[in-house]
Amino acid sequence: MKTKTQGQRTVKKPDRSYRLVQDLREVNKRTRSRYPVVPNPYTLLSKVPPQHQWFSVVDLKDAFWACPLAKESRDIFAFEWEDPKTGRKQQLRWTKLPQGFTESPNLFGQALEKILQAFSTPPRIQIIQYVDDLPLSGEDEVREATIKLLNFLREKGLRVSKGKLQFVEPEGKLIVCTPHAVRNELNQKAEKWLTDSRMLKYEAILIDSDDLTLEVNRSLNPAQFLYGEPADNLIHNCLEIIQYQTKVQGDLEEQALSEGEIIYVDGSSRCLQGKRMSGYAVVDGKNMQTIEKGKLPSNWSAQTCELYAPKKALEYLAHKKGTIYTDSRYAFGVVHTFGKIWEERGLLNSRGKGLVHEGVILEILEALKLPEETAIVHIKGHQKGVTPEIRGNNLADQEAKDAAENGAERVMLILTPNEEKLEIPKFSKAEKKEL
Repeated sequence: MKTKTQGQRTVKKPDRSYRLVQDLREVNKRTRSRYPVVPNPYTLLSKVPPQHQWFSVVDLKDAFWACPLAKESRDIFAFEWEDPKTGRKQQLRWTKLPQGFTESPNLFGQALEKILQAFSTPPRIQIIQYVDDLPLSGEDEVREATIKLLNFLREKGLRVSKGKLQFVEPEGKLIVCTPHAVRNELNQKAEKWLTDSRMLKYEAILIDSDDLTLEVNRSLNPAQFLYGEPADNLIHNCLEIIQYQTKVQGDLEEQALSEGEIIYVDGSSRCLQGKRMSGYAVVDGKNMQTIEKGKLPSNWSAQTCELYAPKKALEYLAHKKGTIYTDSRYAFGVVHTFGKIWEERGLLNSRGKGLVHEGVILEILEALKLPEETAIVHIKGHQKGVTPEIRGNNLADQEAKDAAENGAERVMLILTPNEEKLEIPKFSKAEKKEL
């Protein structure tokens, strides 16, 4: 089975490293799920005796990749990868349990449970298992028990993440997944007669009631009392979460940076004497000199040209810091909001069809990873004035029009997954031996 090329992407982690992920939603749809063996967090925490005062939490590194994948199942997770620099395509497949597969946590949890059966737990020590995390607790210091567990895991070929290891601490932190009843209530479908406008009216009446007060419910599950009194500080900031979920890159800003390069970009597509002409320009905002400009295919729309221009600017800012100014609301929205949403939807619109500018969008999402730090700022176009922003934007607009009219003809082709013919991966004997 072969997945689409855009299904393989690198996700930037908080420590600035990258994680390779694969879109396995189609595989997951065709997978008959087993009964989940991941324990309920409340049941899990209830196993920790209240008198235990010392904790260690062992986080296994690349846990799923410690489980070899059966040879007859490897073709299911095959995919094609194209080198963005050389354009060379390779057909690859997973030989280990892949991330993104719905059954990976269950399969790994069962394998780890069998391995831990051979471990001799010291007296008065409690070890619990939650996917690839192993919390360890005891009344007294758990240093010797933790070292014994680490040595045991090493003998079994499992690696531990040093950066995430919590070693002999009075408090232990464990990240768990738990359902939220609030989300179920918000997603509950109303009856057919209850329209959105009528629902809004009822909510307004409810909130304006004098005898009604909205308060935060502080009811707790009994297992949460193991941690003592609930903290008064907020668990998270909603605005920060929304910003994180809509940002393509964590270091991408909407306001100009205080340092680095200053770039103005623009794309042009207009009809002159019955013939459409398209082009782009990238201008240095410090010395008002053109960095790059060129002619684009005549069948490109204005939006496509507006997307292509900041993509070239991002490539110019590779491993640098800089601010890019554009007068295109569409390009600004793609890099700051729409691109992340479309990427999570598999580059499909609300009707389930492929995007018109899918190829350019994929390229600009990849180009956003190149600069060390960047800001893409929207500026109003076609203004009169002498400020640096107005001068730079007008110069980029003029240079883009000149490139479209007088530039050398360029033949460019951007393929989208809908245009590519997907083939079944074929491996030679040498490749099969390597896999």
